[in-house]
Amino acid sequence: MDSEYDVVIVGAGISGISGAYYMKKICPKLRFLVIERRENIGGTWDLFKYPGIRSDSSMWTFGFSWKPWTLGKNLGSAPEILQYLNEAVDENDLRKHIRLKTNLISASYSSKTATWTLTTGQPPGTSHAKILCKFLFMTTGYYNYDKPYTPDIPGKHRFRGQLVHPQMWSGDMADYMGKNVVVIGSGATAATIIPEMAPHTKKITMLQRSPGYFVAGPSKGDIVYDTIKPFSPALAWRAARAVHTLLGAHFYNACKSNPEKWRQRLMDGVRSLVPDDFDVDTHFSPAYKPWDQRVCLVPDGDFFQALSDGTAHVVTDTIDTITETGIQLSSGRTLEADLIVMATGLNLQENFPMSTVAVDIDGKPYKSTDHIFYKNALLSDIPNFAFTFGYANASWTLKADLVSEYVCTLLNHMEYYGYSTVTPHAKDVEIDTSQVMMDLQSGYLQRTKHLMPKQSAEHPWQLSQQVLVDMWRQLIEPVEDGNLVFARPTVGQTALRSGLQAKL
Repeated sequence: MDSEYDVVIVGAGISGISGAYYMKKICPKLRFLVIERRENIGGTWDLFKYPGIRSDSSMWTFGFSWKPWTLGKNLGSAPEILQYLNEAVDENDLRKHIRLKTNLISASYSSKTATWTLTTGQPPGTSHAKILCKFLFMTTGYYNYDKPYTPDIPGKHRFRGQLVHPQMWSGDMADYMGKNVVVIGSGATAATIIPEMAPHTKKITMLQRSPGYFVAGPSKGDIVYDTIKPFSPALAWRAARAVHTLLGAHFYNACKSNPEKWRQRLMDGVRSLVPDDFDVDTHFSPAYKPWDQRVCLVPDGDFFQALSDGTAHVVTDTIDTITETGIQLSSGRTLEADLIVMATGLNLQENFPMSTVAVDIDGKPYKSTDHIFYKNALLSDIPNFAFTFGYANASWTLKADLVSEYVCTLLNHMEYYGYSTVTPHAKDVEIDTSQVMMDLQSGYLQRTKHLMPKQSAEHPWQLSQQVLVDMWRQLIEPVEDGNLVFARPTVGQTALRSGLQAKL
């Protein structure tokens, strides 16, 4: 089995597949490999099994720029997204480049040879294997796959029913059929689970400490796509994608520039979806501004339909303790439960973006806080390395495609000029300690912001959330901007081309 490559991509989810596509398309001379620790491709969409799991942004932008989404739905379900990803892999002959059940344990970079040595092993008990590469591309996402966030709620040990986090869901319909269910949480996961489970439960209640923002949208159809499709399906896809990208950017920027106006619009939208006597001010009036945390998209208002017809309920309160048979609230009220779903969020990687991998540069262990984000894709003082981190205020895939194309353009630049290394060098960069990844105030980001790489308020030393600006910066701006240090091979090194042969 080959063990020497120009580029190794870690992760075969959306970001990794995007990276593989652009590697094959833009860098045909370079040998690359995608390694994935799971048994299947798909990443998040292969991991999560909870009821109703779907995309939380429009498929017109969540789909790849290079593969139209043709299933009709504006929000794709997990099975549909997995089908789409597998089609993308097979249609572009990428599967031969993917090595499944290959867990990256450690990655060690040697400046002497300008080479990464990767140690892999999977499943447990198998012998470790070595892979050598010139460039390492991490596309493993941002959250901890193995350990979701579960707050320490008093009394959990006493509960006689079933308590589950959506990230660890078994997918068994019997888990909630005919039972009293309480879903703790107020975000997209809770709003997805509840309308899917409601018809099958005895009673289902969303218990939230504080409300979030929601907006309803149609589950099917798009006027731009439907109008142009009869003449040119390919053009219809590109046009619909462009329009949705522009509308999404406008919505985000409008909310940030005039938050009170859009706060009222969002609340009025909720009021239009529920009965007149529904207490919107208590249950759907967040204390924060729109897009200080994510705005949840609800297809056809299904979540509010379930609340309106009485098949689902919402309670805004805090938890005093979990009892043997349910939840005792601070107000004194009790919620009976056979099943408690802890839709309480994710844990971020603590050594971002290295996931669980032990990384060192010339023997010095990687520490995320020692480095600064560069141009959405690189890290200061880490040679021959890139990562993907998608948008929070738009579809993840928009950023994944931008980063993949930028990285491949960078690699071609290195190949053309015969460079063996590229390293971002931050000189006199002013760090902005107020900056948070994704530019959100969500709990899972606040809990780990002190563990993340640093960023500046100024381009290019930041992780941007402005998709239209990023299109220019990633794809149009010159590769060499004075911040990247390139070097040609010295004795013992090779330039970036066709593996590790022909050392000087």
